[in-house]
Amino acid sequence: MRPTFILAILLATQLAAADPEAFEQPWGKFFGIERKAGVYRQFDTESHFQSNHDFTHLTFDTGNNKVLANLGVQGQLKNLTIYRDSYRAASHPQGWSGVWTAKDSSSFGPYSFTLAVDGVANGAPIDLATADWDFRTGLIDNILPTTILQGPGGRFSAQIVTFAPTAADGTGRLRGVVYALRVQNRSDQRLTGTVGMPKLWGGKQNQRGSLPWAMFDPYEFEIGLADSPKYRRDVAFDLKPGESAWVPAILYMPGEPTIAEINARGSLAWLDDTLRYQRRLLGRLKIASDPWLAEFRERQILESLLSIAMSGSGKIAGSNWGSYPATRQIWIKDMYYSSLPLLGLDPVLAKGLVQWFDEFAVRHPGEIVEGGISHSLSLTVASVLMGSQYYSHTADRAFFANNQELRRSWADLLERVAGSRRSPSTWLFPSRFISDGALQGDFHTGSNITAWRAFTGWSRLLREVHRDVAGARAWADRAEKVRAAILATDTFDGPFGRQFAESAFADQHTMPLISDGEESDTTLMPYYRFLDRDDPRYRNTMRFAVSSHNLIYQPLSHSISWSSAPVSPLAERVPSTAPGYLKGLAAGDPAAEMEIRRVTDADGSVWWWSYGSSPKGLEYGRVQRGVPGKSGWFAGAYSVLFQSNMLGISYDAPSHLLRVNPTAGLSDFEWLNAPLGAGRFDVSSSGGKITVRNLNKVPVDALRIDGPVTR
Repeated sequence: MRPTFILAILLATQLAAADPEAFEQPWGKFFGIERKAGVYRQFDTESHFQSNHDFTHLTFDTGNNKVLANLGVQGQLKNLTIYRDSYRAASHPQGWSGVWTAKDSSSFGPYSFTLAVDGVANGAPIDLATADWDFRTGLIDNILPTTILQGPGGRFSAQIVTFAPTAADGTGRLRGVVYALRVQNRSDQRLTGTVGMPKLWGGKQNQRGSLPWAMFDPYEFEIGLADSPKYRRDVAFDLKPGESAWVPAILYMPGEPTIAEINARGSLAWLDDTLRYQRRLLGRLKIASDPWLAEFRERQILESLLSIAMSGSGKIAGSNWGSYPATRQIWIKDMYYSSLPLLGLDPVLAKGLVQWFDEFAVRHPGEIVEGGISHSLSLTVASVLMGSQYYSHTADRAFFANNQELRRSWADLLERVAGSRRSPSTWLFPSRFISDGALQGDFHTGSNITAWRAFTGWSRLLREVHRDVAGARAWADRAEKVRAAILATDTFDGPFGRQFAESAFADQHTMPLISDGEESDTTLMPYYRFLDRDDPRYRNTMRFAVSSHNLIYQPLSHSISWSSAPVSPLAERVPSTAPGYLKGLAAGDPAAEMEIRRVTDADGSVWWWSYGSSPKGLEYGRVQRGVPGKSGWFAGAYSVLFQSNMLGISYDAPSHLLRVNPTAGLSDFEWLNAPLGAGRFDVSSSGGKITVRNLNKVPVDALRIDGPVTR
């Protein structure tokens, strides 16, 4: 029997004076959309999406990894996904090399409230998803999606709030979603009427036509009794002037204690805790010179968070491309980048992610794809790299001590990687793919950088966690050989000076002058601490990527084509993918940074292909939504790149060492309660002076690379 959702209705709560903390928080200033007198306006007028009024795929998303909710522009719960588990699977029928795992989930929708108000439309129920009233949809505290519809004549408002209940410290995630309506009397007279609860759909529905690609499997829908009082009822309200009614609906899996857990504390208490949890992941970043940038960074962290799936038991269950749409297939390289910022933000997720990659990241052999450790080198070493990053963020020795299977698995894995060298004297390793695209050349630069980072991290874990001094020394020596080989073999004299090639050949001739936008590991050199962000070789590589010397660079859109072959340089042809914009950010190109803002949608997300996947007839500025989805790859890589390159902030928990070195272009900011793994700090930079406040119970060495820090 297929699992079904149960829709539970909590009794309406009268709210006279005391609102929950969430309703006291301001909305984000830049991400949202409104309609007044039939005219739509996106909050950020700089976005190209301002003129795109096709809202089929514009969603404001929320969830807690066990649950993902996608809200439409007018507050409709368009799709609700509850995850189960992941497993190895055959290659995608199209033979895509980056997909060899899949996940189970149940997806349902759409749902919406109806509202009948005495004196409005003769008291007839009005579907709030299609009402022609003015509305405003945005994000509470730039985090939780909400919609406020203004009733005729301004007599009342109807506010829709959606959240997946989460404990404030992130240790508890309920497997369900609260979809709630708050009706507020704004008149000087009594307001009476009825809230119609969301109906359950009957039968099994196929939503392929409304999703971006027909490649998705049909979604499952519950077999419900839509008209049964057990599943649906109306809630009447009678409000004095200024009063409001809170009417929450809970959607959850049958047989689970979700509704009892919510009722034990009340849905409003869970609302506040959920908001506190996500705010704790973000801290409070303020950039006086560019407030959009501060809000955008928060949206990318949350896009990364919502990309990750978790089973009911709390085990990681894969990911989607981003927060919309939910997919059965798992693109593992996308999942890797989505995971990076979470390694230092949520230890529950971080530990689960490390274990998931240890289980699944090496491609299993198949008839279509050979598989093995050289299938995708960067994914082969991902679990070790992520584990060592988690350790540097948290100094959590207990996790590794209690999971000795990781030590055995990683020791064997890295020995096989070391043995994959084509020549005993050359410490570089082959890789056939990054994700889906086949690699040219013998030694792909970014993939070998991840191998270096894994060797380096493994050496530290052996020394500091497992107390294996000899083993640590041996792997540190191997790591240094890999680094030296990369610098010697994968660099050449480019148009701006010494730079990295995308790949290199064993006979020393370099690759054609192409920098692929979907190669992000070279872009993340400063995050991996392979080279400093100001190293000329790194800067020259990024400058080259966003210059006319790169044969697939698109100058009008400051982006890089998704194609690996040169495309027409005509200005109107801009088939770019989201990760390509990261090169411009790393290069410190203001025009490229502005272009990221222009392709950011109303919810703060960046679509994988803002201009579509075909180079034919594309016009700059005419962005589109939907195909193939939002980009968690971009969001995760952007998040760690912004912190390493722009803010220049990192904290090494084992050594209690804080580094602060903001770029000159971002020298005036304040980051309160900054979440840096096991460390919490208030960090501010103003007028060339950096101030750090240690919020931890242990002393911390604060170091600014180019000058003193005020403590």
